[in-house]
Amino acid sequence: MAWLHSSDEEVSPELAEEIRGVLAGRSSFDGYAISRKNLFLGKWMRHGGFYPDPKLRLFRGGKAYSTGRDPHDRFEMKNGEHVGRLQGALIHHTYPTLTVYLEHMNRYSSVWNRVPGAVPQKFSINAIVLRPLATFIYNYFFRLGFLDGREGLLLHMYHAGYVSWKYAKGWEMGRNPGS
Repeated sequence: MAWLHSSDEEVSPELAEEIRGVLAGRSSFDGYAISRKNLFLGKWMRHGGFYPDPKLRLFRGGKAYSTGRDPHDRFEMKNGEHVGRLQGALIHHTYPTLTVYLEHMNRYSSVWNRVPGAVPQKFSINAIVLRPLATFIYNYFFRLGFLDGREGLLLHMYHAGYVSWKYAKGWEMGRNPGS
């Protein structure tokens, strides 16, 4: 089994025990999705799509591949194989400060436009204004992000900004090829 995690993730004791069981052969899946507890400004974001935030992180060698499609490359199983789900969580120390969050989102919005196959965008009120607004409304209200308090408000407001930035930067790239 391959185990993948980033430097800002911590394995909970419950997850560590489950992984030991999988490695000891007490399971039949070739891959496992693991929920992440995303911390934003030191608070666990339980709503708005930030929990359970399942990620394929444990899988047999050769059974998964990296999508390589965005700044957050993820792994998917080959051949549509079924994935098990572990109950323990990864503690994801995502963004301890607003400065760190904004720096990451600025970088990710640029990277999003530079992945292979990215097409420069035409200027679009829909993509630059309405899509971010819809993202905020959906995640903050319908997915209950407001239940995460002030931190939830800031996270969803700035995430909507990220959505706008990535489309605006795509437009800028199309306007200024080579920039």
